[in-house]
Amino acid sequence: MDSLSLLQFPVGANISGGHVNPAVTFGLALGGQITILTGIFYWVAQLVGSIVACYLLKVVTGGLAIPTHGVAAGVGAVEGVVMEIIITFGFGLHSLCNSS
Repeated sequence: MDSLSLLQFPVGANISGGHVNPAVTFGLALGGQITILTGIFYWVAQLVGSIVACYLLKVVTGGLAIPTHGVAAGVGAVEGVVMEIIITFGFGLHSLCNSS
């Protein structure tokens, strides 16, 4: 089972309401689809889940070095941050426009 299949369960089963990314939660909170307090609770749950997943990965791999990702050759750090902001904005806007 790959990570995309695992991601489909909370989204498709309507457990999280599709809040699998803090940027989505932020966009929905800004758009008034959820309250700010609910958004904060979702953020805490998302961040705690991420921390637990990192520790679980460390335990499962026996502490092996885990490869990290970076920007492509020829792309600077500032360019990478700007692109991340643009993509995150688009992702949040898409989620906001397609929420019921």
